[in-house]
Amino acid sequence: MSFGSLKFQTPCKLFDLNGLKIDEISPLKSLDTSLFDSVKILERSHLVSPKIFCQAADDSNPNLLKNYLKLKQNQLFKNKLLVNTLTLEFNPYNISDADEYIESVMALYHGRSDLLLIPNLKIQKYVSPPLQKSYNETITPQEDYLKFVDIAYENLKFRNSKPIFVPIPLRYGTRRFTGILNSYLSEGYRNFWIDFEGGSELSKIQFIRSYHKKVADMKLEEEVVLYGSNIRREQHPRRDEVACLAGDILSAPLGIDIIGVNREPKKWSPNPPPGNISQAEKIEYQGRMLDRESYMYMHHSEHANHDELLGKYHIVPDQIAQAPKFFSSVINTFEMNEEFKFNRETIDEKGSIMSYLEGKKTIDETTLKGFKKIEKKSKSISLDDFF
Repeated sequence: MSFGSLKFQTPCKLFDLNGLKIDEISPLKSLDTSLFDSVKILERSHLVSPKIFCQAADDSNPNLLKNYLKLKQNQLFKNKLLVNTLTLEFNPYNISDADEYIESVMALYHGRSDLLLIPNLKIQKYVSPPLQKSYNETITPQEDYLKFVDIAYENLKFRNSKPIFVPIPLRYGTRRFTGILNSYLSEGYRNFWIDFEGGSELSKIQFIRSYHKKVADMKLEEEVVLYGSNIRREQHPRRDEVACLAGDILSAPLGIDIIGVNREPKKWSPNPPPGNISQAEKIEYQGRMLDRESYMYMHHSEHANHDELLGKYHIVPDQIAQAPKFFSSVINTFEMNEEFKFNRETIDEKGSIMSYLEGKKTIDETTLKGFKKIEKKSKSISLDDFF
């Protein structure tokens, strides 16, 4: 793919800025700048409350995405694309003068992200009334969601030279997902993003299959781009397990072109370790690293190639101890992109990677059934829609 003078191959894993404390960028100073030659795009995701949303529209110096320029000026990220993705945790049409607020926030967002991903809206909230069965309540009806996307798109495309990605919601179910996608394609949209909201892409296979089938039916495979963000790193992460099956690395065989940041699920799995988690346990868990041989994420000190990986990326144990999530993300990003490069070479040679995936002891038959054979195809897409 290309965007201006920037060219990169897909599938690709973006550099995840979520584990970096923006007010303290010192961890970046120790990194080897040559490592970043292979990374073209960086992403940070944001959950936006109604208060922050309204403040961004009404304040002369809003806090929302204010660190964009600070990061862009960092020498390490020179000539990189910095992408901010937003998920609004509410229905904006519950605010008076909603269209005015949307227009103002989109004007702000346009100048603070190098790729423009129309924000995703929270569609449901979990309700747990006392002495009653819990349930999901819809807070954003489909008509409000689509109206928001249309208004946001119209505001972002004004005097614009950046690619715009349109969100496809998962929370309305597969049938309406396909209907919305069909409408988007008919209207001429070609860049799409899916906010997995901390869920595993393997639990959303039906949506991904529907996406590819609809695109194939309309013979648009050579024109569309799919961006997946806020993907759960493991399928079923647990603090007390040394190793968990990787989920995000399997995004590529599912046909996601650009793999964005990871987000931890908001609720932990049952049976966490009793009591408060110690600092050592926190470092082990947040600092877990990808094992390419098994497609597992390992507690960092339990990784078979622990010392080799730290040396490979010029990271010392003290750095992992100080910022485990950030520095493990550095390692995992580069390791995943190396694996994707190997996948591409395997496809070039054999036309498919199914036999390679079958050799992974952690990928069972149920998981394999979710993958459609990937034939050897090559396409070149420019994201310069508006130049």
